[in-house]
Amino acid sequence: MRFSGQGLMSHTSSTAISRYFEKSRGRALSSIWFGLSTAEFILPVLIIYFLTIYSWRSVWQGISIMVILILPLIINCTIKKINFNSRESDLEEKLNIKIKSWKRIEVLKDFRFYIIELQQ
Repeated sequence: MRFSGQGLMSHTSSTAISRYFEKSRGRALSSIWFGLSTAEFILPVLIIYFLTIYSWRSVWQGISIMVILILPLIINCTIKKINFNSRESDLEEKLNIKIKSWKRIEVLKDFRFYIIELQQ
């Protein structure tokens, strides 16, 4: 239950940024974490302010309208030049190596899987 909401969103964003940004990965990670910290500070204060002026239904409707209008614009501006190829496939091409893709049954039959599970 812990990672069902905000916890999962922050982990998902960090993983996506780390995977798809190669040259400016640190800058991208720092900007999303700064944005998250800023939002955690500003949004509750802003919501309380709006609740003193408007009813809670109007505030929720306003938030949903803002998300519907702004989110597509932000997504369109931020993902124009993202390379969706995996870093592993780039590594295969550069080093001429073949990375094995494991099937579930192969993982369950391999003893190393159980050793890793015991160490955690």
